[in-house]
Amino acid sequence: MTSTTILTVLLVFSFLIGRFLRRFETPHFVFSGVIYLIIGLLLGSYMGFGILSEELLYRMDPLIDLLTGFAGFLLGVRVKFLMQNKKTFFSGIISGLLVFVAMTITFYFLAPLAVEFENIGFDLGTLNFFSEENASRFKILGMIQEINRRQFWFALGVSATACSASLLSLGMISKFHKTRSEITRVLSILAPTGQVVAVTLLGIVLAMASGDTTATSLHISIPEWLLATITSGLLCGLLFSLFIGKQSDENRIMLAALGAIIFAAGLGTLLSVSSMFVCFITGLTIGLFSTYAAVLKENLIRIEEPIFVLLLVFGGATWRPEINQSWLLPATYFVVRAILLTGFVHRIYTLITKRKLSRLGQGLLGQDLIAVAIALSLSKEFPELSQLFLTTILGSIFFNDVVANSVLKKVILDNEQVIEVKPIEEGDE
Repeated sequence: MTSTTILTVLLVFSFLIGRFLRRFETPHFVFSGVIYLIIGLLLGSYMGFGILSEELLYRMDPLIDLLTGFAGFLLGVRVKFLMQNKKTFFSGIISGLLVFVAMTITFYFLAPLAVEFENIGFDLGTLNFFSEENASRFKILGMIQEINRRQFWFALGVSATACSASLLSLGMISKFHKTRSEITRVLSILAPTGQVVAVTLLGIVLAMASGDTTATSLHISIPEWLLATITSGLLCGLLFSLFIGKQSDENRIMLAALGAIIFAAGLGTLLSVSSMFVCFITGLTIGLFSTYAAVLKENLIRIEEPIFVLLLVFGGATWRPEINQSWLLPATYFVVRAILLTGFVHRIYTLITKRKLSRLGQGLLGQDLIAVAIALSLSKEFPELSQLFLTTILGSIFFNDVVANSVLKKVILDNEQVIEVKPIEEGDE
């Protein structure tokens, strides 16, 4: 088959499956992302039939960048609606940051037990704060120079991904209830809030990595690179407003949004900070300051499942899993992330909101769309660590699939049986 035929079949398949997922409402079954990962593996050239060959995947790089950009844009548009429940939103941010810090420390020291990283030190000049002379004066600066660069980027990338939680499974399970209970509403806020933290951290990590690798040739420091990245997303949001003007026609709004997403995705790729992050900033800007945010959210949400299916298929086709010690990484990722979510989330939520819901973190174990999009972004920007990122993140989805959805259902049912819990109010202050 030609590449055009293969792409057409994939697009039709993803949209049909996406439409089916939105109509599927049985409480006894939730579609698993593992199914599409396996399909991707079977279509790929490493373990499958070679339909999605390496050459074809290379030619489809712009499409993958656009898909990850759409995922980031949709998340950015949602932020305004998440902020309506301020305390829950804030507790999700704090929980995500704590998980990130703890995962970074854990993976930096445990990952070398599974794989060997080439020892490449840091250049303090990229920080634009310290010189080589200062490094000799302050012990901590000397310690920074001793950090293994690749090991550090790997730990940061994996830890940023760990903050995200599955939105698809939560959306499916919330359909099982005629009226939304407090636990489903809280989880439906905490899950995308974790995704917001994950994508933000992804952008910071990739901006740091880009500044680190280009500081010598372009003379741009890490802070300057990060500022340029954020500014590019803001400009794309401004371009949307300028193009749409005072028009209220829905087709014009969607066309302007599509143009902004394509332009932002291109900038993200050019800046080597992922199309996802720049599109997220663009969506955030439009969501916070445009009167058309609700229209965009309502219309673009329909393509979320097709994007989810396509990214999983492409992720599976790109992945080259090997049976070796590297599988200790997804196992460690799953266990450590589960422990941290279980320990942090419900305590932070209770401390900030003064409401008690048990085992909140266990309801956030599942990972799908955003985690896969982040994995693909990391594998592209760190080619030397590409398969490590894919094995760690995609491999953990296999472990999650065994327990995440059943644990989520149990968390919801257990909390709904506690009649003392007061319902959360819109506009929680």
